[in-house]
Amino acid sequence: MRLFAALSVLLLVAPGADALAVDPTCTYMDRLKRVWDATEPSAYEKRTLRQLASQFQEGTVERPELGTLDAVLAGFAKKVDRRAAGTRAAQPTAAAREVRRLGLEFLARVDETLRLSRRLIQQMRSAVPDAALIERGTRRLQELDNAVRLLGGRFNQEVVQVRNAYRCGPP
Repeated sequence: MRLFAALSVLLLVAPGADALAVDPTCTYMDRLKRVWDATEPSAYEKRTLRQLASQFQEGTVERPELGTLDAVLAGFAKKVDRRAAGTRAAQPTAAAREVRRLGLEFLARVDETLRLSRRLIQQMRSAVPDAALIERGTRRLQELDNAVRLLGGRFNQEVVQVRNAYRCGPP
């Protein structure tokens, strides 16, 4: 009997277990966190995206690097698709509906950013790039970057607020 009790306690404190999150809102928040953690960009993706985005904005990106950037963006786009699908599939409690709404809005802007970036890369790799199209696209990317940052901040604030209000533990 003691062994069973000890195992029960271990299950309650196991990392990632929903057992500690007895409140349905905390259970939802923990599940959403796992979906987002599983689709987090790798260190390589983050480093490559930062480096090449900087070169892209400065206009110093080389043609071979465009292929690397496009491949990294394509891989990250798949993760964003999985993250969005997981977020849509999870049914939030009333308290977590705003978290879901902000998360999906954020992901929609990230997806738009990725699609536009890939179109611009294709244009830059073409035999006769359309400079006006690239310039308009670059301005739109800056707008999207601002929107992504704003929405990401609002999403993170809402996650922290809901987790704190329901005492779900750290995000």
